[in-house]
Amino acid sequence: MTINFKEEVLRRKDEIILDLQNLIKINSEMTTFDPKRKGAPFGEGTKEALDFMLSLGERDGFSTINLDGYAGHIEYGNQKEFVGMIGHLDVVPAGSG
Repeated sequence: MTINFKEEVLRRKDEIILDLQNLIKINSEMTTFDPKRKGAPFGEGTKEALDFMLSLGERDGFSTINLDGYAGHIEYGNQKEFVGMIGHLDVVPAGSG
């Protein structure tokens, strides 16, 4: 199966923009780090952002893994070799500008 990624992005442009807007609305600023806070060691906002992103992956047919709120994986297939991308969803405190 061949995917034309440019065409796919253009076809889903409105959905992608809406998903990004909904992600940006989440205040994912780390409140306090507490490794005893199960599933949300970096605070509720960061947990909400991680859960949201993983739900997008599930919605789009990927398998997801939540590593106790520390990180998550969105995966497709079960090949031995894979491409990985790293990112983060937490933000710094909002400034005045």
